[in-house]
Amino acid sequence: MPRKKEVPEIENQEAEVLSLTAQEEALEAPDNFTGPPEESEGVISEPPAEDGGGPVDNIPGQEDAQLEDALSMEEPPPSVSEESQDVPQADESVSPEKSPTAESPAPVPRRRRASAAASEQEAAVSSAPTRRRGAASTAPAPRVLAIDEESKVQSVEEKEAYLWMELRNSLRTKRSLTGILGGVERTSSGLPLAIVYYKDMRVVIPATEMNIRLEDHRESGDKELHNRYAQILSWMMGAEIEFTVSGLDRRSGSVVASRADAMRRKQRQFFLIPGRDGRPLVQEGTVAEARVIAVSERVVRVEIFGVEFPIFAREVAWEWVDDCNDYYGIGDRVLVKLLSIDRSDPGNIRLQASIRETVPNPAKENIRKCVVQGKYIGKVTDVNRNAIYVRLNVGVNAVALAVHDRRTPCRKDDVSFVVTRIDEEAGIAIGIITRIIKQHL
Repeated sequence: MPRKKEVPEIENQEAEVLSLTAQEEALEAPDNFTGPPEESEGVISEPPAEDGGGPVDNIPGQEDAQLEDALSMEEPPPSVSEESQDVPQADESVSPEKSPTAESPAPVPRRRRASAAASEQEAAVSSAPTRRRGAASTAPAPRVLAIDEESKVQSVEEKEAYLWMELRNSLRTKRSLTGILGGVERTSSGLPLAIVYYKDMRVVIPATEMNIRLEDHRESGDKELHNRYAQILSWMMGAEIEFTVSGLDRRSGSVVASRADAMRRKQRQFFLIPGRDGRPLVQEGTVAEARVIAVSERVVRVEIFGVEFPIFAREVAWEWVDDCNDYYGIGDRVLVKLLSIDRSDPGNIRLQASIRETVPNPAKENIRKCVVQGKYIGKVTDVNRNAIYVRLNVGVNAVALAVHDRRTPCRKDDVSFVVTRIDEEAGIAIGIITRIIKQHL
């Protein structure tokens, strides 16, 4: 009968295995039950329940107690809204697992939610510098503009090649270039040569190609022809000269040019060729910029669009002018207003212009500073047989009809002037020179 005794023992062992399996399934059913979470920074742990604080692993001899504690837990799991106060919002992307026995989905354990949030924050922080480094590496470097970029990027050889290219272009196309008259030389025959410097290049212009009209330069007198040319060129030293290249030799470094050709082309362009309105570009009343090419005491000689002409002292400024050198110098650029244009001879255009007409006349304002019988200090600007012209220090032009000093006033003398009458329309004070304060010797 020993076989009959072994059967109940096997049945009892199977019953125990089934009971243990039931206990394990009962323990695994509620997903919301876990042991107390480990304390970590930023996460608040709840105290364990009195009945279910033990670990999940089965310990021999405690299976029944754990089974009874798990089945007797009546405390509902904390809701999602309550735990959202402690868990960052970044964890909402983690959806809790649904329990087959609970009516509402059970939340994910707090420890796992906190770790997920921390991992996402670390990933965001670690990825930000990577993006910035990538953007910095792909962005192009800013371009730095130099003030004189051409001179910095070109070598000496490149500059010289570019200069000769400009000279050859002027030779082929007759394009005008501008240089400074920096010297006067003579040939073996005595003909004066004008030495013009264009970007440090020495350009030779014969005096006969400088477009100098000797009849316009009466100051030179009746000197021999070559000496007159040389004197006029000396007066023009430092002036801006337009020219076109007529010949060059790079091997010897010599360049020959013509100013007359460049001026004739300018004259046709601005004074003779009709524009869109059927008239040339330059008309009477036009205000244009002129180059000062020579200055004397009583005359300022200018050049405008290929035409050279003098402006006398009375048209230089509204006040009486004693010396034009006190107002302008060779190489200056001034605004002039064209008063008359004579185009009757296309090869010899005549102009009359004024510098003072480009600015308002302050005489009518300054004349109010004078009163009849008032005495003022002034400087003599000109003397002729009929009157003596005085520029008063108060900014008024005056004419003296008599002198009460035994000495005769001369130009640039400081004198005492008494006003006897005022011409408000002309803005001139008329009076007498009482005495000479200081003579200009």
